[in-house]
Amino acid sequence: RPEEIINRYVRLQTATANITRGLGTLALLWSTVVLFGGFVSILPVKEFWFLAGLTIPMACRYNLISLLNSEHVSYVI
Repeated sequence: RPEEIINRYVRLQTATANITRGLGTLALLWSTVVLFGGFVSILPVKEFWFLAGLTIPMACRYNLISLLNSEHVSYVI
């Protein structure tokens, strides 16, 4: 039945989004630990700036998404 196919597709998309979000959170957590946790001393300067350059947009992305979600909820109510 077509509804079952659509439901499977939606479940697959939801699971994929949740897995991706979880991996992104773990990557952000790992890079934060590396940057602030004392492993910085063993990183070369180029790798430090590369990691910092990746961490800052990821953190801003999470904050922007939560900000947009909260604004959306306030407009709906």
